[in-house]
Amino acid sequence: MGQRLAGHAGVVIGGTKGIGAAVVRRFTEAGGDMLFVGRSEDVGRALEAECADNPGQAVFLQADVGNVEGIEYVITTAAERFGRLTVLVNNTAATGSMAGIGSTADTTIEAWDAYVRSGLTGAVFAPVKYVIPHMIEAGGGSIININSAASLTAYRTVAPYAAVKGAQAALTKHWALELHTHKIRVNALALSLIDTGTTLLEGIKADPELFEAYNEPHLLGMGLPDDVAYAALWLASDEGRWVTGTVIPVDGGATSWAPQIKLRDPRLAEKRRRLPG
Repeated sequence: MGQRLAGHAGVVIGGTKGIGAAVVRRFTEAGGDMLFVGRSEDVGRALEAECADNPGQAVFLQADVGNVEGIEYVITTAAERFGRLTVLVNNTAATGSMAGIGSTADTTIEAWDAYVRSGLTGAVFAPVKYVIPHMIEAGGGSIININSAASLTAYRTVAPYAAVKGAQAALTKHWALELHTHKIRVNALALSLIDTGTTLLEGIKADPELFEAYNEPHLLGMGLPDDVAYAALWLASDEGRWVTGTVIPVDGGATSWAPQIKLRDPRLAEKRRRLPG
């Protein structure tokens, strides 16, 4: 892979499993020093040990990133450890704030406020806010927001999640403009279904009919964590030096077309075949 991130150091927030863990592996393989954060110390230490022989350092920090104070602690600790910060991979989500969230009509104002505060203020705004001074001191950097295809098109999800991801996409463009004079690039990766090995995904894969329905929009099939990590690596490295303010779909083609689900009904498909022209 070469030393594409030699001389770079950064933070992966949400880095012990799935996409975050893949980012830690690929970035340290490329020579980057990365501090990564997660809840489980056993899982974090195992990943740290797995990456021990990579050219770049993988440093695990168990911390509570559910509040802005925890985010500030993580960023400060990473800067003290490496002496510089040039990369931030913002891979957090407000998964702990889903209580009381359903359809728009059924979601309480309190549940909406809690989710947006956690998912937008805590998971998006705070990491960027606290990393900016360190990147300015380092002479520039790359901020990569792990976003969702829900920021690009309507998905079967809940309204607060769509709102947070849409806001993250807008902020990506805003921050690119705000920070370009400091040579800080800001981009987002808009993801669709990624096989991260969660209980939910394993359940979907175990049911062929359900899996087919979920997988249908993906022209290239379900994605893997490495598909995201390699895209992030390009944005973090000097190879992506002329790219900023973008929301890049990493979705297997899912947002490039409109799946005609009802036309898969054999009766309708036969009618369509009989149409003239």
